[in-house]
Amino acid sequence: MSTTQDPYATDHDTSEGRVFTVTGQDWDSITEGLAEEHDDHVVVNMGPQHPSTHGVLRLILELEGETVTEARCGIGYLHTGIEKNMEFRSWTQGVTFCTRMDYL
Repeated sequence: MSTTQDPYATDHDTSEGRVFTVTGQDWDSITEGLAEEHDDHVVVNMGPQHPSTHGVLRLILELEGETVTEARCGIGYLHTGIEKNMEFRSWTQGVTFCTRMDYL
């Protein structure tokens, strides 16, 4: 039997119950819905995927244990200032921006 303790464990429990620290975009509506429930759900932000892959996809997964109970996909990560950058480039320089755009 080991007598070592978890270095990150504390001696007291939190008195606030469930604490959500994520904010912004669509996280607010997701956490409000989960705050009303009393089940143990975990919301995981998966993505966006690697920028060099064509077809950037962000998934918002709701987990219960190891089972995915709901998946929301978020698309629209194409705009990264490419249009504005191309205003100040020559045609030859602008082609490299177009070939690196992520699209679905």
